[in-house]
Amino acid sequence: MGAKGRTPLRPSAPELVSWDVTSRCNLRCVHCYATAGTEPAADDLGTAEAKRFISELADIGVFQLVLLGGEPFLRGDILTLIQYARACQLDVGLSTNGTLITPEVARQLADLGLNGVQVSIDSSRAEVHDQFRGVPGSWRKATYAARLLAGMGCKVIVATVITRLNIDDLPEMARLSAELGASEFRTVRFIPVGRGGAAANLMISPEQARDGARVLSDLQASYDGKLKVRPDESFPFLVSPGAWRMFCTAGVTTCAVRSNGDVTPCSYFDGPDFVAGNIRGHRFESIWRNSPILYAFREAPLLEGRCRECAFIESCRGGCRAAAWNAHHDFTAPDPYCWLVSRSV
Repeated sequence: MGAKGRTPLRPSAPELVSWDVTSRCNLRCVHCYATAGTEPAADDLGTAEAKRFISELADIGVFQLVLLGGEPFLRGDILTLIQYARACQLDVGLSTNGTLITPEVARQLADLGLNGVQVSIDSSRAEVHDQFRGVPGSWRKATYAARLLAGMGCKVIVATVITRLNIDDLPEMARLSAELGASEFRTVRFIPVGRGGAAANLMISPEQARDGARVLSDLQASYDGKLKVRPDESFPFLVSPGAWRMFCTAGVTTCAVRSNGDVTPCSYFDGPDFVAGNIRGHRFESIWRNSPILYAFREAPLLEGRCRECAFIESCRGGCRAAAWNAHHDFTAPDPYCWLVSRSV
């Protein structure tokens, strides 16, 4: 059936769960969706609660668990939780700002066989990264961590949040990623929620998104076989029509869990209106299968405006729903980064 007549999906379990393991962080990133701070949060899941949650994910057939923050290494039990998740046969990924990675931590991560360790580096220039991350010296520590982890045999992913501060730095970021020994250079779109809500002026324009996608397409070709260049999933098919079939997976095959146990369609849906339930009060499986909030995301396309008639609707299904909500307070609206919509207005 076509997109406009598609039957809602009813997946028995998500393929991937992103979990903010703590709301604590030692940096002050201007883009932070979680508004992470330095003080311990009283409602972060404890070790026993975390293990029960991990066990349930494994029991219902979740494939991958991605551990986020805050900064995960501000949890004293983070390596214990990773080890437990691996023992439960979960594929585990980890995202870190890199500032707390020591040779011993890197060795232990390598031994645990993670799917990937993502290190956030937002510029090839230290001063730009440090400005973005709010703490002097963070670029030096992040690049050290990436090189160290790669040297220990970890699959390192360098992740860059794209803003007006670094949209012209993509070729140099690919070069730096390869130099550090990373396996992958990944770009992440900036969605101004949480602390990032005060920095909406850093969003790139739709035209900059188009040009950036073209640069990334060229980088994919030039680094083929040496470094995987993975653009933000939303729009690369518009550069090479027919070559991509990517769409927003929030609530459909993926979801997010906040540090207090709240389940949301993805990390960028802020506020209580998008909380599908809390794993302290309900089993994750019940929330995933029965939440009206998550079910609404499975009724796609649920799109208004020009997206409904767009030739690419089967490729992107309207792009990122969180970006649409943030821009229009309507998650059936077009993605604000789409230059086709911008061009037609």
